Amino acid sequence: MSGSDSDDDFQLSASTLAALAAFRDEQQQLEDRFQKLHDDADSRFKSGMEAIPEDWQLSQFWYDDATAEDLSHLAKQAAERSAAAGHPGEIVFLSSPTAYVKFKELYPDTPAWLLEYDTRFAVYAPEFVHYDYNQPETFSPLEPGSAAVIVADPPFLSEECLTKTSATVRALSRPAGQPNTHVVLCTGLVMRPLARELLGLEMTRWRPGHAKMLSNDFRCYSNFTDTDFGQRTLRGPALPEDEIGD
Repeated sequence: MSGSDSDDDFQLSASTLAALAAFRDEQQQLEDRFQKLHDDADSRFKSGMEAIPEDWQLSQFWYDDATAEDLSHLAKQAAERSAAAGHPGEIVFLSSPTAYVKFKELYPDTPAWLLEYDTRFAVYAPEFVHYDYNQPETFSPLEPGSAAVIVADPPFLSEECLTKTSATVRALSRPAGQPNTHVVLCTGLVMRPLARELLGLEMTRWRPGHAKMLSNDFRCYSNFTDTDFGQRTLRGPALPEDEIGD
């Protein structure tokens, strides 16, 4: 067999070549978009959530703007109170990319960490840490016990996911004998007993919202005092007192 005959055997059809070219174009556009986010430090936090759509296979539902702002302000205020008392620490957004991106838009000079499974958010390195709740104590370069504030939103509404996420929260929280780490947990109403059992969190009057319809009854739990979730400082809707219960 001649060399030219051998080359002909491996030639791709015109339709296959066209499909391959289209795929490469799509991949290049995606790479260009994320490279722009990575390179343009001034705008990447303002345009980040617009450039990164929800992936429902990862159970992603982005917060509405009011919710993201509220969580950002809470995290900032809690960290400042902790530092003023002589106990500075890390601000950690755990599986909560919407809140992290909004936080960095509002407070670009304040360090914060995003622990997230979705590697699209690696454009926010070096503050991005690839995180899998199935490996709850793997979060290097963060140090155990280093967090002053943790804002967590487990990706799946299940006992397994909340249990493993809670293990991460406990590992990052300050050890006994030190001031408590401020913890905010956003998850479903059905997780209320488990949030109390695993982390000692109580449901707040404040209720998170999402940019797109979410059928689950979604709530917020915390070890903050309830006044921290008052309407004076938060834009999101607050629950009536009689809906809090025991």
